Amino acid sequence: MRLLIIREMDSDLTDVLESCNIEVIKMKPEEAVHEDMANFDAFCILLPEKAMDVRLRKNIERENAAGKRVFTESISSYLDVYSNNGVNTVRSRLIYLEPESGSGIPGLETGDLLDDESNIMMDPFYAMKDTELLLVYQDYIVAHTHTNMSREEILKESKPGLWKCCGDTVMMTSFQLHNFNKARFSPRTAWTNLIIYIAEWLTGNKPAYIPESIVKYGTSDNLSEQKNFDKCRKKAIEKGVQWLKQFLIDNGHGGIREGLRHDIDPNGNQAISFCVRTDCIGEASGVFKMYGHLEGKEEYTEIGENLERFVYGPMMIKDGLFEGMMRWTDTGWGICYQDDVARAILPTLYDCIFRGKDQYFQEICRVLDFLIKTTAKDGTRVFRTDNLYLDENAIA
Repeated sequence: MRLLIIREMDSDLTDVLESCNIEVIKMKPEEAVHEDMANFDAFCILLPEKAMDVRLRKNIERENAAGKRVFTESISSYLDVYSNNGVNTVRSRLIYLEPESGSGIPGLETGDLLDDESNIMMDPFYAMKDTELLLVYQDYIVAHTHTNMSREEILKESKPGLWKCCGDTVMMTSFQLHNFNKARFSPRTAWTNLIIYIAEWLTGNKPAYIPESIVKYGTSDNLSEQKNFDKCRKKAIEKGVQWLKQFLIDNGHGGIREGLRHDIDPNGNQAISFCVRTDCIGEASGVFKMYGHLEGKEEYTEIGENLERFVYGPMMIKDGLFEGMMRWTDTGWGICYQDDVARAILPTLYDCIFRGKDQYFQEICRVLDFLIKTTAKDGTRVFRTDNLYLDENAIA
């Protein structure tokens, strides 16, 4: 069997398909245009958010009509299916649906949730007449790895994620899965079952290779032995502190960036928030101060003190009507979140308790006074205050 993979670059999925004990030929679309598609037995088209060259499309659809299988990923148009522009899926979740007849995907059952991180979905305007949905998108599903929604509830106002059509000769996704491992799709077991199913459907063979997870937790060391536990704990703390350092601004004099966001794109790139948040600064000050104190590393203690000075400096209003107000961020300048304030000041309070340092105790008292004046005045807690809407009556 000869499988043609049309792609711009290699990926997790191309590596899996190459392990299926068949002949795999990989080409870029501009190369494939000049090839005779009759020389191939199946086709994998990985051109997310793009359309095929019409010459290539015509030739592949001809072979498809003759019974050869075609898998497409997030393509803008194939056969009678064409799609809207891509939309982000970060607030949507994929739900598996077992076929109403025939076999489904081994290891999955209706209601299983598969998370594709911050993906891009090409929502089709139309579907083929014999479309069989296997994965659909629903927004705001509150569940862990499985939902007990009925089939009807799952389908209601859903959007297609993965489907088969054309007499089981076509399988299409509206989202990008080519780097399912790099993009940290979860749960890993469910995605592994799906990738194996796709590979076997396309090639006739199960893959011999599934990439090792890039996400690793814990250690293989025996933590029941105190020596190993102490060593691993020390290593974990040191790695965490070194990781945190990369987000510092001017060694802490300018605070620290919020850091990594939860958004991971289809190629595994994780977004970074460059926002300067007071709670992040306060928490980080505690980390660096404690690490410097326990390890006897003054340079880290200095970083922690720089951060703490920033919390009680420009991120706090010192006088006037809003005295004691702690700013949310460098952009949310006139906004105060009470829970964020708590996280910002706790490391300083720990210093008071455990190290007898009360350098900023008076500032903390002023911060707490502001919270008391502006929070729960009518018996209900407000989740935030905005200086824009506060006046003397609201603060008195």
